[in-house]
Amino acid sequence: TFSVAPQWKIRPNLMVYARVASGYRPGGPNINCGRPFVACTYGSDRTVNYELGLKGDFFDRLVSIDASAYLIDWDDIQTLVATPNGRSGYTANGGTARSQGVELSMTLRPSRATTIEGWVAYNDSKLTEDFPAAARLAAFKGDRLPYSARWSGNISANHTIALSDTTDAFFGGNLSYVGKRIGTFQPDPLRAVFPSYWQFDLTAGLKWNNGWRFNAFVNNLTNERGILRAGADSNIPTAVTYIRPRSFGVAVSKSF
Repeated sequence: TFSVAPQWKIRPNLMVYARVASGYRPGGPNINCGRPFVACTYGSDRTVNYELGLKGDFFDRLVSIDASAYLIDWDDIQTLVATPNGRSGYTANGGTARSQGVELSMTLRPSRATTIEGWVAYNDSKLTEDFPAAARLAAFKGDRLPYSARWSGNISANHTIALSDTTDAFFGGNLSYVGKRIGTFQPDPLRAVFPSYWQFDLTAGLKWNNGWRFNAFVNNLTNERGILRAGADSNIPTAVTYIRPRSFGVAVSKSF
C-alpha cells in the first residue's frame, strides 16, 4: 500500500491539500458455508483514493470550513449478497466501482457560548463493470452501490449559560438526514429501496467545574421510522429493521 499527501499553507489559518492512497481489506470465510448457492470464502478487495481539499478559519475563527472532493476506484468489491431464493445472505466479490463526490463541513461560533456545526455530502457510487455471471447477481455497469445515499447531512447547535462561577447549563439539538438508498444487488422487482429519513435529537443538562456532568436527552423526537434493512436484505425476507424509535434518557458522568 502507499500514501502521498502534500499540503500547502497559503497562510497560517488556511491550507489546501491533496492525497493519493491505496488500501485493501483481506478476504475471509462465510459463516453460511454449506447452504445452497453460498460461497464458502471471499477474496480481498482494493481501493485507490484521490482527494483534494481546503481547510481554514476565517473572521478571527468565527467561521471554520473544511471542503473536499474525492474519487475512489474500487476493485473486486466485497459486498453482502443474497441467494436467488433470498433466504441466505453472504459476502462475495464483485467487479469494479467508482465513488465520487464532495463534502462540506462548517462551524460557526457567533459567541463563546454558542456553536453551530453542520455538514453536507453528495456521493455518486456506481459499478463500472458488470458483476461476473458466476456471482448469480443482477449487478450491472451503472448500477448504484448498495446503501449509498446520494445526499446526506447534519446540523447541530449547542449553547451554554453560566449559572454561577462553578455551574453551567447547556442545551442543544441535532438534525440529521439520510437520503434514499438501494439494497443489495437483486433483479429490479426484488431490490429493496429504502426511503430517505430525518432524525431530530435534543439534549440539555448541567456541568460543574469539578468534573461532574448531568444531561437529559430525547433521541428521534419525532419517532421517525427510518428503514435500515428490509426484504432480501434481511435474514428474514418479511422483516424490516428500523432506526431506534423515540428514546428518553439521562446520564451522569465524572471527569478526572
